[in-house]
Order: sequence, then structure tokens, then C-alpha cells
Amino acid sequence: MAIINRTQWRKAEVRTVGGYSGTATKTNYLDSPESPASRKWESPSLSVSVISEEAEFDTLEADWDRLVRESDCTVFQTYEWQRTWWKYYARNRELHCLLFKEGSEIVGIAPMFREQVKLLGFRIVTRLEVFSEWYVDLIAAPARREEVARSLAAYLHSRSREWDIFEMREVNERFPVLNLLLRNLTTYGLRTHTHRGNICLQVTLPSSWEGFLQEMGTGRQRRFKRRMKKMQDNFQFEIESIRDGEEKIRDAIDEFASIYRKRWSSLGYKSWFDNPNNLSFNHEIAQKFARRGWLRIFFLKVGAARVATVFNFNFGSRIYGYQSNVYAPEEIMKCSPGLLLHYAVARQGIEEGMEVFDLIRGAQPYKMEEFECTASTNWQLRAVTPSPAHLIRFRIFLARELFDKIAYRLKNDYQTFKRFEITNGSGRRIMVRFIGSELEKIARSALRRSTRHFKQLRDETKGSAP
Repeated sequence: MAIINRTQWRKAEVRTVGGYSGTATKTNYLDSPESPASRKWESPSLSVSVISEEAEFDTLEADWDRLVRESDCTVFQTYEWQRTWWKYYARNRELHCLLFKEGSEIVGIAPMFREQVKLLGFRIVTRLEVFSEWYVDLIAAPARREEVARSLAAYLHSRSREWDIFEMREVNERFPVLNLLLRNLTTYGLRTHTHRGNICLQVTLPSSWEGFLQEMGTGRQRRFKRRMKKMQDNFQFEIESIRDGEEKIRDAIDEFASIYRKRWSSLGYKSWFDNPNNLSFNHEIAQKFARRGWLRIFFLKVGAARVATVFNFNFGSRIYGYQSNVYAPEEIMKCSPGLLLHYAVARQGIEEGMEVFDLIRGAQPYKMEEFECTASTNWQLRAVTPSPAHLIRFRIFLARELFDKIAYRLKNDYQTFKRFEITNGSGRRIMVRFIGSELEKIARSALRRSTRHFKQLRDETKGSAP
């Protein structure tokens, strides 16, 4: 991890994960003296059982909570988050949760699903994935991580006929599981691929608000005080904090979603909360986290109107900055109400003894310009069975994935154009200017994505040659 500013971030080079490159790690095991057949790996000391029914999933809460307390995992590995995520986002996937046991005691959990990925109605690959959409990790006490990673790799090797791709997305480089799995998956003869994902920023919190202000530096302090004075001179405002009370939380989530919708629709985009499933998920997770004392919802109110909101979780010694947004008239927006609210959140976190304000993924300019951030990278880890049939299906999957990403990019570009029209007006000249700027971005993105995908195809072809 490294402390960065905005200019340095633009110039940042691709990192490596341990001793592994940021593109792929592969070995041709067909003729290598280091092939799995010639290796003597240590047998896993843990037994593995599979939970595939939701009724069984519901019985795991006590053991899950115990492991979370023993580990140093994030709020996104808690039973409340994982069980609620599965309830709302399982879709047509099959539950495939692995329990790692020593005798009858559960010492590790890998919450996974199995999914049939299809093309034109025909299955092309069976994918196993550790689920959650934010930080992804295995759940195990620090002393048992190596055993759990080894047992997971052994399980995947022994069941290699039952899957084509194993995947973990959004695995932060701070998490030991990334390198542990890479090493053990390779040991068991599986081909591994790692790709850089989102950037995650976090702020170390001192023990006092005065210390926080001092660490901001002269420039940030001056901007903060100027915005605060402008807000105080022109508006009656207050910070509202909500952390308990079912009715209050229900109202707060609805208001949060309303601000979110207004902001994105004003920019020509659809809102995440246009999907009722997403709104229901956030209602339920807020109530569950409130019962555990983890919920923190904040609003900045100008008069009687809530104009900025932050939806956070306090877990362990970290504030997890889950979601935030702002929607207000232009004269209020000039005071940066969203940023002022983030500073209020940091101040309250310091008063509660929090040590880190984790801004999670996304390197938005305000994070890098207004906070002294430490950056880390989320990685995508994939493992593939090196048999010819599996590799053929994997190549088809990569081609499908590439086309899906192109379609997604085109959809986003259309929404960007609608936003451009809202903020700049319409007309032929405006359209020509927009198309020119976007075509360059599309060309660069397409070249980057195509190069990555074709490199995987080329490497797999070389790796499968006898």
C-alpha cells in the first residue's frame, strides 16, 4: 500500500501480487518436471463439507459469528451481510458453501455459489465463485488461513470435473488469502490468472479531531474552513445521525434512496435504486446491522430538507463508507455539502474510537484531493483446470465476456451522452464534440480489454501445447 495524491495515481504502474504478475500465472504441467504428478504436496489436514440448501445455511449463524470474531475480516464477511446478499442476489445460482472442519469444529468457511454460464441457451462453463460484491475473503482465524487455503485448493483439484472456472473478485491486496490461494492453487496444478480491479482508499484516523485537522495540511484545512464558513453564513444546517429505531431506519433508507435517485436522474442516469430488489436489500441489511450496533446513516439538513447523505457501517475499528450522495440547489452545492458531511462522519468516528475510515472502492477525485489516503488494489483471481476440454470452454467464456463488456460500455456511453446533453445542451455541434471525445476513450478501452483477453487466449494456447 502507498500514500498517493491524484497526480501520482494517474502515473501509477501496474503492481505485482507477491511474486505473481498482474496478468496471469501459469505453468505448463504437461511436460514440466514440476508437474503435480511429480510433486509431493502436504495433504490437507481439514475435512470439507458442502452446504447446498438454504435451510442448512440458516443453521450456520453461531459458528459464522465465532469465526468472524476470531478473524480480522471485514463487515462484508459477516453472516448478516452474506445471508442477506444470497437472499436477494442468488437468482438462478446454486448455493455451494464450503465448511472446513477439524473434527466436528468449523475452522473456516468459503461462501460460494455454482453457476451455469450459457451462450445461446447452451452451457459453456460451470463457474464456482466466492460471493459478495465488495471486499471478498475466506473466513478463518489467522492461524488457520494456510490450512483453509490448502484445503480449498485440494477440494477444487479433486472435483475438477465438476467445474471449469473458480473465481474470487474484489480480493484486496491487504488480505493474505490472495497469495495463499495463488500458491496452493498452482501447487495443485491449476492455472491461475490475476487481474487488477478497483482501487480502494482509506484514511487513518488519529485519536483526536484536532490531530485530524493538523494531518489535513494547510491547503485542505483552508478549503474546509472556507466551505464551512460559507455554509454557516448562508444557511441554517445541521447533521443528523441515525443508528437505531425500525421506523427511523426505514424512513432514512427511503430518503437515502430518494436523494440517490434525484442525483443520478439529474445527470441523465438511471439510479441503482430503480431496481426494487436493491432497495429491499438495503432496507433489510440496515435493520440487521442496526441490531448489531454497526449501522450509521447521516444526513446534512439545510432547513428541513435533507440534501446530503452517507450510509456507513462501523465494524471493528473501521468505518466502512458504503454509499453516499448529494442533491441540492446550486447555491448549496457550491458549499460542498457532501464533503462537509464526510468530515462530520470522520469526526464522529474519531469520537467513537474508530481507527480507519475505509472509503472502499473507487478513486473519485474528492477522496484523493480532500483526504490523505492510503491506496490498495482489489484483484480478481481465477483458476482454470488445465485439461483441453476445460480450456476450450474457458476460451469461449472469455470471448463472451469480452462482448458483454463491450455492450456494457456502449450502454454507459449512451447514458453519458444523455448526461452531456442535459449539462451542455443539444445540437449538431455539441454532438460532434461529444462523439469526438468519447471515440478516443472507447478506442483506448477496447484496445486495452482486447489485448488482455487475447493475451489470455494466447497464453492458454501455449500452455496446452504438448
